[in-house]
Amino acid sequence: MPDATQGEAVHRLLKRLPQWLRSDLASSDPLLRERAEEALFAMTIACLGTVDSRQAGEVS
Repeated sequence: MPDATQGEAVHRLLKRLPQWLRSDLASSDPLLRERAEEALFAMTIACLGTVDSRQAGEVS
């Protein structure tokens, strides 16, 4: 289950999505939608990886 830090990071990511990505996610063209989904997936994984690496450096 994602923690609050991950949730905040994903929320910031979604707020700054480029307009082309938003449009392509809503497109009726399956190729545009697939490209947008893959881009969003890659952005999300990168975002969560950044959060995880920062958390790994924290001392509990």
